Amino acid sequence: MYLFETKQVSVIDAYLVNNGYYTILELIEKAGRAFYQHVKEYHKPLIIAGFGNNGADAFMVAKLFKEDGIICDIYPYRKHLMNENCKILSTGLHLIDHIENIEQYDVIIDGVFGAGLNRAIQDDLADIFAFLNQSSLPKYSIDIPSGIDGDGKIYDHYFHCDHVITFMALKKLYLIKEYQHYYHHVILETLDIDEKIFIDNHIAKIIDENYAIKHLKIRYYDDYKNKNGVILHVTGSHDYVGAGIMAAQGSIYTGCGIVKVCSKENVLDIVRSRLPEVVCIHEKEPDLNVQAILIGCGLSQKDEALEKLTYVLKNAKVPVVVDADGINLLSRHLELLDLCQAPLVFTPHLGELKRLIPDMDIDGFVNKYHCIIIQKGPNTLIHHEKYKYINTTGNQAMAIGGSGDTLAGVVVSLIGQGYDLLTACNLAVYFHGKAGDVLAEDNYMVLPSSLAVQIGKEMKKVENLREI
Repeated sequence: MYLFETKQVSVIDAYLVNNGYYTILELIEKAGRAFYQHVKEYHKPLIIAGFGNNGADAFMVAKLFKEDGIICDIYPYRKHLMNENCKILSTGLHLIDHIENIEQYDVIIDGVFGAGLNRAIQDDLADIFAFLNQSSLPKYSIDIPSGIDGDGKIYDHYFHCDHVITFMALKKLYLIKEYQHYYHHVILETLDIDEKIFIDNHIAKIIDENYAIKHLKIRYYDDYKNKNGVILHVTGSHDYVGAGIMAAQGSIYTGCGIVKVCSKENVLDIVRSRLPEVVCIHEKEPDLNVQAILIGCGLSQKDEALEKLTYVLKNAKVPVVVDADGINLLSRHLELLDLCQAPLVFTPHLGELKRLIPDMDIDGFVNKYHCIIIQKGPNTLIHHEKYKYINTTGNQAMAIGGSGDTLAGVVVSLIGQGYDLLTACNLAVYFHGKAGDVLAEDNYMVLPSSLAVQIGKEMKKVENLREI
């Protein structure tokens, strides 16, 4: 399952047409037929059609009703502006000039605007929607409710629908939990579009429970600590003790066999008391002979921290996860990346990302340095050279210091356990967000100190599903 940003909808339509997969009318027919399967049991539809291709989809649905012997009343909004596709498909249909006696119908179908709407609803249409929204009749929208854009901007006087049939990929709107009352029920019709087209155009694939069930490894009775990974954290500093602890918790509770933490003595003293499972190292240049390395959480941006970062990047032969202060230091010393031969994962929030990549050409950065970027935020994005993923878990209660440190610990833990880098990143953000969702049910804020334990519980739930 994939997800479109608003700007990508027209890009994919154009790609399909320009590369000879379909004509635009063939695409409209595919969408219309897919939608019609969900409304064909109705016998007296009222359709509100726009003047663009969303309206063309609506006219296609009306033609299919007509083929089955059902005549629709179609109100063509701003008929004089209809594009050529609407003109072609509306020929021979029953168009009406105004809507009255709404109770004569058994369903209302909205096909006015698509995902690309970027302006407020005009007064004439606002009056129509206000009238229709009062009706108790079933209401369906084609692709997206008119008056809402695909990225989730809600305009005044939107169409209140019960069901949305959306095409090819979900829209970002449908991942925003708080918006679900605007549409109630969403059905995705993929239109059998070749998955390779989405990959080639960097359309994000969705990370959900199905992904987690498919990719999480089952723990076996003969597992032992070294088999479950040996990893190194270079984290924490005199002023930032908690970050290193929370990162270590993220690794311990998600199944890593041996977690080593290299830090200042004041950090290690607390680590020893809080996490006796951790191996504590107080060395300037620790042994990098491990399965994966995390550097940056609470490291500070002092010269000593830069020396540690330089040492790790120059000498590491295993994947390195760079978080927080590691990213901030790198943003001023990008030349260090040219010295690094190890695979890299970066875990920035938006502020760190803008410092690391000022022009925000994330794809260019990823391709240049052959790395993965976990762009933390609402619906976290994972950027890979070939693939892009978007997460479906997480919530605003997790917006607190330390949450990202925990995530970094989970990422490096899974890499150390033998997951490929992309799968490790995807599973980490899913379980991190899922644990936060569970905790947020009963808590105003999700404290990172309780997050790591819950992540382990959510992983166990999925492991149990795999065993069924």
